[in-house]
Amino acid sequence: MNAVRIIVGSLGGALFLPVATLLFHWLFFRPTLADGQYAFVFFLVIPMGFVLGAVTGTVQAFLSNGQLNMAGRVAQQSGGIVFGLLLLLGAFVLCGTGKASLLDRLSSTIFWCSTSLLWAGALALYGSRLLLR
Repeated sequence: MNAVRIIVGSLGGALFLPVATLLFHWLFFRPTLADGQYAFVFFLVIPMGFVLGAVTGTVQAFLSNGQLNMAGRVAQQSGGIVFGLLLLLGAFVLCGTGKASLLDRLSSTIFWCSTSLLWAGALALYGSRLLLR
């Protein structure tokens, strides 16, 4: 049953995160949707949704077994690691070539990683909350 939670979580995340990202971009970055290269956003979002969904499914599997401490550790550490990697990716890799300003780095991080950052941050905070019980 626990493997099913992880598989469902990873597949659900791979579907949910792209939809959430598309909705976010439709609300805040609508002109970019007409860009022919917009599909590249999903090269980042789909695998990240798969990873975050698998971590969420793993946390749920531990919670269903009554292992609050282990669920908290997995959520806090995995969410924190993914959050940090996404910040680095958005600020240094996806900001473009040349001498990117701080505003370029911030806008790149918000554009590429906002929904993934929210999910990873929520996982880390939830894990911290579980560990404080």
